[in-house]
Amino acid sequence: MTEGAGRPGEAERLAAIHAARSQAVIDGIESIAPDFVAHLASSTLGVVLDHFISGPGARVGRTVFAMPREEEGVAITSGLELAGRRPVMVFQDNGVGNLLTVLLTFPQPYHVPLYGVVARRGGLGSTTR
Repeated sequence: MTEGAGRPGEAERLAAIHAARSQAVIDGIESIAPDFVAHLASSTLGVVLDHFISGPGARVGRTVFAMPREEEGVAITSGLELAGRRPVMVFQDNGVGNLLTVLLTFPQPYHVPLYGVVARRGGLGSTTR
C-alpha cells in the first residue's frame, strides 16, 4: 500500500522525488563510466535500468545484460574486472544474502574491486502491512 496516496499532490511529489533519486543514481553510475552493466530486474530501479537498457546509457562500447543470479553476477563482473574492464552490478537488497559466500571466497580475499548499486526492495512511499 502506498503512503499518502489519498492526499492531493502526494503521488506527484513522490514521483518527483523518485525521478530525482533515479537521476542521482544514473549520474553516479555514469561517473564510473562502466563498460558493462549487469542487472537483475527491479521495479525500484526501473528508471535507472531503462537508462542503460534502452535510453542514453545504451551506447556503443557498453554491454548491458541481465545477471542470472547475484552470485553469478559477482563471478562474471570479477572476471571482467580482472580482464581490465569496468563492470557495475545493479540489483535489489533482497539478493545481498545470496552474495555472501561468493564475495567472501573470491573478490574479497583477492582484493578484486567490484562496483554495485543496491536498492531497497519496494518503491518510494511503499509500506508493508
